[in-house]
Amino acid sequence: MDSPAPPADTAHVPGATYRFTAVDIDRMVDANILDSELRFELWDGQILLMSPFRPPGSRVHSRLNRLFHALCPAHIEIRSEKPIDINDPHFQPEPDVSLADDNRDSPKYRHPVARDLYLVVEISDTTKDYDLTKIPKYAQANIRESWIVDVAAEAVTVYRKPHNGHYQSISEPHTGHDRLTVEAFPHINFAVADIFT
Repeated sequence: MDSPAPPADTAHVPGATYRFTAVDIDRMVDANILDSELRFELWDGQILLMSPFRPPGSRVHSRLNRLFHALCPAHIEIRSEKPIDINDPHFQPEPDVSLADDNRDSPKYRHPVARDLYLVVEISDTTKDYDLTKIPKYAQANIRESWIVDVAAEAVTVYRKPHNGHYQSISEPHTGHDRLTVEAFPHINFAVADIFT
């Protein structure tokens, strides 16, 4: 593949960093420059390798997936560590879990965009500071609902109602027997403790 040319605004700046795009990532995977089996995401033009879950985070991830598979309607695609399109070429996050409309246009040829997504979930074990930086980008992309699952605190914070790049509704951390629902599907309803026990 041809080497991508540096952007005009950084071409002659000493020490400038090239910001990759989602198209660059696809080309590098196709050319076997990046291993498609590795888990990485594109964040602000940087390719970030994602650390594997430790046992507590892995257990939470499995339990969330099991709950969603039991409760979600048939037309919902439950995505695990798969890219989403937030309409910015320098960002291609991979939420730990996301719920997307499986009836969206051309699902075989593009990642889900904001209008396709009902929920994105970040499971924060050792990555909470980084995961919190994602929330404003999800709001800017108008993703209707985001959760931060804090493994150490056994708590879930729910973000809803994106408007002008910010979530207007941010819950207090839910814990224990507090109930979690997906706003678009109120029957998807379970206790926080169901994730952690």
